[in-house]
Amino acid sequence: MTTIAELLRDAKDRISDIKKSYLAPMESKKIHGIQWKSSDLQGFKDRIKNLDKTVEDRKATASALEGVIAHSKELKTELNEEIITKILVQIEDLFPKCEAGVKKITGDHARTALTPQQRKEFPIQFKNDKAWYDGLNTSKSEYSRGDLGSLLDKLIPMWAALKPLVEAETPNKDTVLDIKPKTGRQ
Repeated sequence: MTTIAELLRDAKDRISDIKKSYLAPMESKKIHGIQWKSSDLQGFKDRIKNLDKTVEDRKATASALEGVIAHSKELKTELNEEIITKILVQIEDLFPKCEAGVKKITGDHARTALTPQQRKEFPIQFKNDKAWYDGLNTSKSEYSRGDLGSLLDKLIPMWAALKPLVEAETPNKDTVLDIKPKTGRQ
């Protein structure tokens, strides 16, 4: 049977882990540079604060501490799912951009903007990453935060290198002249 002291230590460790592994990196944008709105984080912070209060209560019973432990597990799962969702949104945003850039690798601008190694490797890397991601989407396995983070870490620098190619050959709507035909009445 677990003692109150052991339950108290376990509850404190779980809360501390959530703060260090999830909330602190989310607040400081250390999870793949993802921007988190304070309103997104406030609900999680409030829940942690309530768990902290329960743990700090000197009259906390074993069942209350077990409740904190169970809730901390649920909260950790929710935070992980939230992070995975944000990573997926970024991946879905970057794939079409990188694809547009990869299609322009054979252009003249690519010869000066990219290194020969990048021109050779980016199409292969993009094809492999896309195939892996498409396979993950069709499989029944769950997304791994580590795998998705690794994919995002590949796509971000690829897009940073390819972005000038896409922007250089995409007409800027501000520079396109809007010429209207003259009519008889003006």
